[in-house]
Amino acid sequence: MRVRFEPNNARPAASFDAGGDYVQATCYVIPKRLQLLLKTESFDPSRSVDGDDTRTHTAGANWYFKAHSLKLMADYLRVDAPRRPTQDKVLARIQVQF
Repeated sequence: MRVRFEPNNARPAASFDAGGDYVQATCYVIPKRLQLLLKTESFDPSRSVDGDDTRTHTAGANWYFKAHSLKLMADYLRVDAPRRPTQDKVLARIQVQF
């Protein structure tokens, strides 16, 4: 594997004006076992530039085997980013706490 980093300007900007927001709703359809999730979010890396914000819509489900100590999480994401085709992603995770 190779990684190459060549910044155009080695110094970071003195300031920037980014913004973002999200709305999320969850609901247990089987108490303490199955939770459903809907979420929409946006991120604007520079408020001074129009049309550069990224929007992500998520639908997900969490299955709790043993509360938060053992759970399975699955999400479907649709990402709309500027100058890129729409991306559809599926994420699955297992969480184990000791």
